[in-house]
Amino acid sequence: LGTGVTDTFPFIQPQAGYDMNNNELDPISSAIQLSMYFPDESPPLFTEFKLDLNTDTLYLTFDEVIDTNSFQHSLIVFKSEVNNSTCPTHRLSLMPVIHEIDSTSVEVTLVKQDVDAIKLIPCLANSTTDTYLTIK
Repeated sequence: LGTGVTDTFPFIQPQAGYDMNNNELDPISSAIQLSMYFPDESPPLFTEFKLDLNTDTLYLTFDEVIDTNSFQHSLIVFKSEVNNSTCPTHRLSLMPVIHEIDSTSVEVTLVKQDVDAIKLIPCLANSTTDTYLTIK
């Protein structure tokens, strides 16, 4: 369903709209095949994150739906600055528990070893000014 012109057939009920003279749409008695299809080819963008070191939880937000089963935790890197820094970075090493909050938000319960490693770096994750995240 919804992957191309051969499996996408919209169905419109009369109450779906009206013309400028308040006439209902003419109901479609059988489905009409889609004439053009443009698949989603844009990757989801990582838009923001929150880190709670009291609960060892990382919250990630994207601009569109993501498949949490395909999420690669080992691509998450904590940094103290946007660009290179003298402060060490930390890449998540162990498999966290990942929960989908809604279609665009993900809750990551970090494992103790990763949380301890982040806390042992004195110049990392002390505030919003020294906590950055990359996914690559």
